[in-house]
Amino acid sequence: MKIVSQFFELLLVLAASNNHLSAQIRDDSVFVSGIVQKITRTYIEQLNTEAPIYNGKMYRPVFNLNDGGHTLFQSNQYTKGTIVYNGHIYQDVNLMYDMVKDQLVLLNFDQVGGIVIWPQYVDAFSLHQHTFINIRPDSTTQKSIAPGYYDLLYQGKTSLLAKRIKELIETPNQNAVKRTVSQQNKYYLLNHSGYTLIKGKKDLLRLLSRTRNENLQYIKTERLNFKKELERSMIKLLSYHDSIL
Repeated sequence: MKIVSQFFELLLVLAASNNHLSAQIRDDSVFVSGIVQKITRTYIEQLNTEAPIYNGKMYRPVFNLNDGGHTLFQSNQYTKGTIVYNGHIYQDVNLMYDMVKDQLVLLNFDQVGGIVIWPQYVDAFSLHQHTFINIRPDSTTQKSIAPGYYDLLYQGKTSLLAKRIKELIETPNQNAVKRTVSQQNKYYLLNHSGYTLIKGKKDLLRLLSRTRNENLQYIKTERLNFKKELERSMIKLLSYHDSIL
């Protein structure tokens, strides 16, 4: 897995529009996997139809879902976001993230329809106060984590990523087919030994064994509830763990 840890330019841009990110990131670097060139400080002030970011394929949304569901991350409306595309930063662009297809969608320049941005050129993007990094497939990718877009929840001496997944479910219902979506999150810890799937408190404590006693006391003192507030609890524990190493 190719890693670029000195990613200060992305941090400056995304943190400026993302208070959630700046509160979680403790260092002056952001981990982005699969980036092979240093990000350049190129700011695209005016987009036009010639911009490389528009060189994608037509987005084909999933319609006619029951129960008011949709396949997108947080909102089924285009929302302003930031993309790092092939080493260039595009700010204030209209984005959606399809969690069923794992596709980042850009509103076309003519405001009609969407374009699926070629994932091989996407380094990272910020949307709905979340920052996603792109883990690309290559010959060194570990089998413990699949390529795709991952929500960067925490970055320190260790990193915590979430894979946000929606699945389309079709259920026969009399003379029709009911179409709904289900959602789940998978969490991965990245440390010196690579990526490890985290299912809960037990897994996290096992991986943070160097500070186990201190961690247990911190969980008790802070009253961390891993069942009701899993993400918040993991982020707080990782931050504490890193602070005492």
